[in-house]
Amino acid sequence: MVKKKFENIFVLNTGRCGSATFAKACQHIINYTSAHESRSSSIGDSRLNYPPSHIEVDNNLSWMLGSLDERYGNEAFYVHLEREKGKVVTSCSKLWGHSFNNLKFFTGLLGNVPDLLSDSDKLTVTTQFIDGITSSINLFLRDKTNMVRVDIDDPKKTFTKFWQLIEAEGDLEKALSEFDVRHNANLTSPETTRADQAFQREIREKIFNKRISEAPSRSERLKLKFGLALFKITGLRS
Repeated sequence: MVKKKFENIFVLNTGRCGSATFAKACQHIINYTSAHESRSSSIGDSRLNYPPSHIEVDNNLSWMLGSLDERYGNEAFYVHLEREKGKVVTSCSKLWGHSFNNLKFFTGLLGNVPDLLSDSDKLTVTTQFIDGITSSINLFLRDKTNMVRVDIDDPKKTFTKFWQLIEAEGDLEKALSEFDVRHNANLTSPETTRADQAFQREIREKIFNKRISEAPSRSERLKLKFGLALFKITGLRS
C-alpha cells in the first residue's frame, strides 16, 4: 500500500521562480501525484477541486488564497517557493507582451495597452506585483503549521527537507538532478515567441467557431466562416 502523510500539497509562488522545475522534480515522487497548473483552465468550484495525494504547483493560487484556505485550511501542506527578488523582477519584466501575463490583470486597464507604459513604469508595476504576491503568501502562511520554504537559488537542501516532511517515496537523487536543468527559462527565445503566437491563433479560431455555432442565420454563419478562412490564411482579425 502506498503511504502518504498529507492529502493535498500546494506549492505557492509568484511565478518566474522555478515552479516548472519544482514540478519536474516532484514527478520522481511515487506516493503523490503532481502537476503544474493542472486546473488553470477550470472555473467555478472545480478550479480548486484537486485529487487526494496530490502536489499542485501553480502560481495562480496566490490570487485565491482565501478560497484555498476555506477549502483546505491547515490540513494541507504548503510550500513557499522563493527566488531572489531581483531575479524574479527581471524575469517577470520579460512577460510584457506575452499572452501568459498576469501583470496585465494586476495593472488593470494600462496592462492591456503596455505601450502606454514606459520601461520605468513597467519595472515599477512588476516590482509592486511581486511584492504584493509575496506579502499575500506570507500572510496566508502565518498560521499554517505544515509548511516549508524552498529557495530555488539553493534548492537541493530545502527540497530534501520538503521530501522528508511529506514522507515522500521515490528517487530523490533523480528529483534533485532536475534542479540542474533549466525548465521554462527563456521567455525571449524564438520557440517561446512561436508558441505564444500559436496560442493566440488557437484562441482566435475558437472564438470564430463559437460565434459560428451561435450565429442566428445561415448568412451570418457564412460570413463568419469566410472570416475564419481569411484569418487562417492571413492572420487578419476579420
